[in-house]
Amino acid sequence: MRGVVLVLALAGLVACGSPDDKPPAPTSPPTPTLTTPPTVTESFSLSPLLDGATCDLVERDLRARLGLDVEGSAYARDGIHTCTWEEDGMSGIGLTISVRSESDPLGDDYDHPDAQVTEVGGFPAILVAVQPDFVCDIAVKTAPDQGFTVLYGALDQTLDSCGGARMVADQLAARVREG
Repeated sequence: MRGVVLVLALAGLVACGSPDDKPPAPTSPPTPTLTTPPTVTESFSLSPLLDGATCDLVERDLRARLGLDVEGSAYARDGIHTCTWEEDGMSGIGLTISVRSESDPLGDDYDHPDAQVTEVGGFPAILVAVQPDFVCDIAVKTAPDQGFTVLYGALDQTLDSCGGARMVADQLAARVREG
């Protein structure tokens, strides 16, 4: 569902951009397809992600590497704290992070036909490449019924959406582990 929302948001952006504005992102191949939801072996509090503003969680230099030179828009509802960054222009680059303090972040994705088991910062995770060069969704479980999701993509299909989502997820996982 989050992938559909971002795809629609990205598709709605119409403006001019430069082909030189393509963000670099490394490729991180996922592991085999998921058949049962992963579980955490060691729980970590989400307090490092909830102590400040959600939009401050992704550092400016990382957002710049992802092609996002805009301020984020934050909202919170039902134990989910979310921030979305959307770059205007032909690239249609967008990033959404959601920190879930009261619901399993893997619940939306574990039975998706394209779900892949992976690990982010030592935490169980699921990666769903809606279209590998278009939109990628990573859900990370840090404790029972807690974790975060990262959704990254662009209309410009030359960027590595899963590599970009992985970089953001790695940064958030490191903050959780550092406490």
